Amino acid sequence: MTTDAKDTDINADILVVGGGLNGLPFAIAVAAAGLNVVVLEKNAPTDLIAAGFDGRVSAIAHASRNLFQCTGIWDHIAAKEPMLDIRITDGPSKCFLHYDHRQLGNEPFGHMVENRHMRQALYKRAAEIETLRILAPAEYTDIERDSHGVTASLKSGETISARLLVAADGRLSPLRELAGIKTVGWPYDQAGIVCTVAHEIPHHGV
Repeated sequence: MTTDAKDTDINADILVVGGGLNGLPFAIAVAAAGLNVVVLEKNAPTDLIAAGFDGRVSAIAHASRNLFQCTGIWDHIAAKEPMLDIRITDGPSKCFLHYDHRQLGNEPFGHMVENRHMRQALYKRAAEIETLRILAPAEYTDIERDSHGVTASLKSGETISARLLVAADGRLSPLRELAGIKTVGWPYDQAGIVCTVAHEIPHHGV
């Protein structure tokens, strides 16, 4: 379920900060298993599922699709395109690698799904789970740790106590820095173009 932050003190087994494409599937999986889960998301759900919020698509691999099926998410995804063949080439080269899904079985390698459709499915599934609560829009101001878990103070004045904190707040995660978890990275000095392409001829799942 999705609610505004109203309770002064909220207790949960797990607090997930970030209700995106990583945090929300995790929250659904553990809540469906019976744990009491609270998700803290800074954006309003209506913004997250709007067509203009994120025009990208995601490749959902076969194993990820199986996870979505087990957790009841997959049936809520209305639009999905199967990946039947994969061809990899480099520049003008006439050579390419070809992977045919029939070499592995009758099921596709995975599916291409628009991110907005994925988010819509996640929120529909989350609404079906009584032990899952989504606070959005909501943000924390401070998080304290002790031997019992964590306590998050929200901008609205509420507090959330949980035994486990899951940081799903993006690749530049403030929670990761707060926890002192180090990462290694470097600039590639490259630019990428993200766009939507209309095919002149059928792609046949390639």
